[in-house]
Amino acid sequence: MSTGPVWRWYGQQPYSVGLSGTANWQHPTGKRSQMSLEGSAAHVTNKRNSLQTADTFTVSASLDRAFSARFVSEV
Repeated sequence: MSTGPVWRWYGQQPYSVGLSGTANWQHPTGKRSQMSLEGSAAHVTNKRNSLQTADTFTVSASLDRAFSARFVSEV
């Protein structure tokens, strides 16, 4: 879980400010697999164009499965 402020500058002038937060969760679903869930939310205030001030939300889910319990890929 994380949260924090966001500042963007353009030409040494503040462009946008915001606050965002993220939460994630992982759970094993077997000897070789796991499930992950992640969600985030942010509010951004655009200092130059008020029509671009908005809230954003995202949610994602994934299922990871290994080839075997010992398989290791070296790069």
